[in-house]
This record gives sequence, C-alpha cells and structure tokens, in this order.
Amino acid sequence: VRRREGGASSATCPMCRGQLQMNGQRLQEFLDGEQSAQLSQDDRTYLQSISDGLCGRNSWSTMNRVEKAAYAGGLLAAASWGFVLGYTERRHRVSHALVLDTLPAEHQLAQGLGWLAGIIVSCIRQSLRDREDREDRESRERNRRC
Repeated sequence: VRRREGGASSATCPMCRGQLQMNGQRLQEFLDGEQSAQLSQDDRTYLQSISDGLCGRNSWSTMNRVEKAAYAGGLLAAASWGFVLGYTERRHRVSHALVLDTLPAEHQLAQGLGWLAGIIVSCIRQSLRDREDREDRESRERNRRC
C-alpha cells in the first residue's frame, strides 16, 4: 500500500504478486475490525479514502480524477439509457422492466431526465414526419389536378 500511495505503478499483491486490487467492502470490514488497530492515522485515513471511493461514498470534492470520470460516465450512461427508453417508448414497452431501482438517486434522476428528453425528441420527430407526409400528399393532389 505504501508503494501504491507513493505513486508507484508496480505495486503488487503480497500473496500472489499480481496487480494490486482492492475490494471496498472487505477493506471497510478490515478498517472496522481489530486487525486495523495498529495502523497509523495517516495509513488509516489513506485506506479509508480508498474504501470510500470504492464504495461510492465520496463527494465530488473528495474524488480524484478517475473517480470523477467514472461517476460522470455513470450519469451519462444512465441518461443515455433513459433516452433510449423514452425514444422507443411506443415500440418497446417491455424495456421498462430494465429500469434499475438499485441505482443511486442521482443516476435514477439522470435516467428519468434522459427518458423525458427521449419522449420529447420522439414526439418532435413524429410531428415533423407527419407534417412532411401531409405536405407530400397535398403536393401530389395539386399535381394531379393540374
């Protein structure tokens, strides 16, 4: 952990010597348990920040760039999925079963806003199509009269 904290990209697992990987829940259990009693305050703070990041408990101001990118990407993905659900509303009613209630509230909001945007764009597109079709019919009727 100290090598990783110092920015060393070659930190490895002491057991298997593979790439260092952490599990947020297990790390939090370790920090809450007696095994972590010997940690210095600096080490505890560092490991707690990692655990918070892995468990999604960081606020925007405490996230690093990678966490911010992942969080923003998640919001974008949720909004995009919502847009697809809204845009295809009339054709794929089954897709509502794919709405994930387990998402954080802000992701659900992004999905809902995306859904609303999809409905609006779909309605505008259909309206423009209907108008174009009506104009084509009227044009054909005028041409037949002449």
